[in-house]
Amino acid sequence: VALPCRQLAALDSDYYIDWSNHQWAIGYTAEFFRHHWTMPGVFNTTELGGLPVPVFYGNLFYPQMGFVARWTSPELAIRIAALALTAVQFRLVATALRRVGTPRGLALGVACLVIWAIYPLTNLYNRGALTEWFATGLLVCGLALLVLLCRADDVRQRRRHACALLLALTISAGTHPITALLGLPMFAVLGGAF
Repeated sequence: VALPCRQLAALDSDYYIDWSNHQWAIGYTAEFFRHHWTMPGVFNTTELGGLPVPVFYGNLFYPQMGFVARWTSPELAIRIAALALTAVQFRLVATALRRVGTPRGLALGVACLVIWAIYPLTNLYNRGALTEWFATGLLVCGLALLVLLCRADDVRQRRRHACALLLALTISAGTHPITALLGLPMFAVLGGAF
């Protein structure tokens, strides 16, 4: 988990133009929440008068990050969330693989490959596509939770995995709708296959 997240340690680093745009939207949401104890419906600034929130994506991303940034900063909120999602992805993938009988070393190796994948890391560090990175990361968590749901031993485990799966898919869809549009039909196919 530390290897793909090591570049997040530099709080003063921005990764591409969109990274700054995301930080600005998170900061605006945090400041609005700090003053009004609610999330903004529009961005009202000198540059952006009455811009609806969300315009296209981030309708769940910016309020969640803004809530965290209320007590930290936009830069730190992004880094905390990215580290947490990377750790959760690693843990869920390794756990799901172990649950289907994969040897421990191989399960950990595959989980490393998942969090070290080139395209997601490009979204995070080079393209600044934070909403896409978070949404696809939540879809990976959802896939691992689907495997755990199908392999659960008792009703309590099934209920817990089903709730976590639906939460991951909902937040993913609210973070980046295009990811949901393309990813959720695949979950329907996989759910039917399982």
